[in-house]
Amino acid sequence: MITVTQTNSSFPQVEDDATEYFDLAQQAGTTYFINRVSDGDMSFRTNSTERLVIKSDGDVGIGTGNPESLFHVKTSDSSVDM
Repeated sequence: MITVTQTNSSFPQVEDDATEYFDLAQQAGTTYFINRVSDGDMSFRTNSTERLVIKSDGDVGIGTGNPESLFHVKTSDSSVDM
């Protein structure tokens, strides 16, 4: 079960248990961010298809769930590593 809770801080958390959750709109000074508290990947999907992934090591993949470099873009024709 996924729940959205309000913590003692001013930002909500989305969680599925006590160790797996995201802080939403957490503030550090004038910067707001989404924070995955536990170790793991973040995936962004549309139409039930993964479009972008941020791996726990910081590698980013667009069009691929397994980036082979810091920034990996894959299209139907080819792929570009940066």
